[in-house]
Amino acid sequence: MGIHYARSSFSFEGFSESASDSEVGLGLGAGVEYDLGSVKIYAEPRLFLSGFEQFQFNAGVRIPI
Repeated sequence: MGIHYARSSFSFEGFSESASDSEVGLGLGAGVEYDLGSVKIYAEPRLFLSGFEQFQFNAGVRIPI
């Protein structure tokens, strides 16, 4: 769980139109990690609750050094 800040903006080149917005929200997520001996694999889904409603999924391999 954590606090999330998102900002979005755009402008059209050659035009005087532009817009931007920002939101503060709550990030909810959980993760799993599997030990395969010399390496570990992990996955972390996360949902950000704000005006932008975003979903993020991270996955990877951890190698100890």
